[in-house]
Amino acid sequence: MDPPREDGRRCLHAFELEEMGWRTDGHDRLFDPAGSQRAGGRFPKAA
Repeated sequence: MDPPREDGRRCLHAFELEEMGWRTDGHDRLFDPAGSQRAGGRFPKAA
């Protein structure tokens, strides 16, 4: 960040997220597949 934050926090780059297991969907948006799977289990299936 410019200027750097005092606490050292910053946004992660796409390559850093991909190294952590995040993936890109068909629209070049990043998502966490593990988080998506956990969230999907909390909703009932459509009839």
